[in-house]
Amino acid sequence: MRIIKLFIILSLLTINGIKAQQLPNFIQSRNLQSILNPASVTDNYLWRDQNVEVMAAYRYQWVGLDDAPKTAVASFNFHNPSKRISWGGHLMNDQTGPTSFTSAYGRFAYHLEFDDELTLSLGAAAGAAQYRVAGEKLVFNETGDITKQNSGRIYPDFSAGAFLYKPRSFYVGISMPQTLGLNLEFRNTLRQYDIKRVQHYFGGGGAFIKVNGDRDYIEPSMWVRYAPNAPLNADLNLKYEYNDTWWVALGGSTSRALHFDTGLMWEDSRSNLFHFGYGMSYNFQQYGPTFGFTHELNLVYSWKY
Repeated sequence: MRIIKLFIILSLLTINGIKAQQLPNFIQSRNLQSILNPASVTDNYLWRDQNVEVMAAYRYQWVGLDDAPKTAVASFNFHNPSKRISWGGHLMNDQTGPTSFTSAYGRFAYHLEFDDELTLSLGAAAGAAQYRVAGEKLVFNETGDITKQNSGRIYPDFSAGAFLYKPRSFYVGISMPQTLGLNLEFRNTLRQYDIKRVQHYFGGGGAFIKVNGDRDYIEPSMWVRYAPNAPLNADLNLKYEYNDTWWVALGGSTSRALHFDTGLMWEDSRSNLFHFGYGMSYNFQQYGPTFGFTHELNLVYSWKY
């Protein structure tokens, strides 16, 4: 059974719109904070003072399931401490069965400095997303419900956030991606159906616990995600990083998912760092079908400018 397609079809035929957690929940969320919170700064800046970062990631969710979600992301982040600003942007493509979206965003943040290196960053991001429905991939029990044609819409989008941090100490942030909220109407002569892109709310933070003469650290972190008409999801993580060489992290969420990620880092001749990470998660829900494993690959290049 093509579970993803069946769910989408039933939703389209029985309700006026779809509302759910719609933004991908990445396993290696520490490297993707700027996508969900435009005010954030990276772990590479917070721990090792590297203020420029280029990142690419790929997520394959529920391996083995037909038309399972696949997400690709690329981002660039630059933080200028002397001018107290940061900026960057990202591209994202997400495909789930017959539905998909491609988005592009630019972001800007201003950092307010207080005593003892404590800094509050306020940021916003703006961009556009193209949402598509591949009508020829939809299968119906009755013909004529919705014309089997491809449909697409392009909509502007906006996000905002705040991020309080102290380098090599702690960070905490809140944000609201998809601030505008969208109602994507796809129409034909027989029926109208909507896909609603709802506001999301993210919050959380973490701390750096120095060990082994400040060469290594342990990073506990927690993230909370909420979207209307979807359960509140909290995610707990614990990461250990050794001497800019490798890391390992374990975590779990209230959605009964356990996840693990690890990676290697190596330094080039200019003291810039390559990071290669792999993440895996599995959901142990006690109801419904078994969705299988989720895998992530993450490649980061960071340096101090």
